[in-house]
Amino acid sequence: MIQFIRSASSRVDAALSYQAPYYASMRMHALLALALSTCAHAVDAVDIQPFGIKPGISIDQLIKMGATPSTNPGFYRLNTVPTPNSAFEFYTVKASSKQGVCMVRGTGLTIKNDPSGSLTKANFNSLKAALSSKYGTSEDFDFIKGSSIWKDSNDWMMSIKQEDRNLVSFWQPTASNKLPKGYAIMLKVSALSSTDGWISVVYEFPNTEACTDEINLNKGDGL
Repeated sequence: MIQFIRSASSRVDAALSYQAPYYASMRMHALLALALSTCAHAVDAVDIQPFGIKPGISIDQLIKMGATPSTNPGFYRLNTVPTPNSAFEFYTVKASSKQGVCMVRGTGLTIKNDPSGSLTKANFNSLKAALSSKYGTSEDFDFIKGSSIWKDSNDWMMSIKQEDRNLVSFWQPTASNKLPKGYAIMLKVSALSSTDGWISVVYEFPNTEACTDEINLNKGDGL
């Protein structure tokens, strides 16, 4: 698990520390299964090109697709992609000069007037099912901190906004799924307010670490 997705998983781990021992045990067994599987190859590994964007393509190719540089170095925004998905409003790509594209993120359409999260959860489960059918079994986390005050049915979105609740799934290479070595995927719910939220999906490629190192090194250029 790498970079952005590894960071997100760490935050989930921290949140789990507030939960009942069941969650800690669940995480321990999941990590043990992952560790035991790292020596095995994924079966029938699939070719990953999220939204039609191939890992490692150059920044020049991104620009030709219509990408515009973000104020955050190394990131580019695309409003259209070769293979769009109607659930997503725009796309963010991370790339460096030498490594090319190393991460793709789809930012979902805003889901409005859903304080209970019923529509958001339904959309999340639909996307999760589509990803699982292609990449295999995910590692899922759906819980709220025991100390949260946002536990009523209509406080669901608010608990997401306050980071008291997590609804997130991770895909990593294992012996039983179809995700190639070095790749990772995260599907996650976020909130804008107590009523509105969105779903994002992040794909990280094997060159993510080298790409990030290059971007960070170049931040000092011209000083």
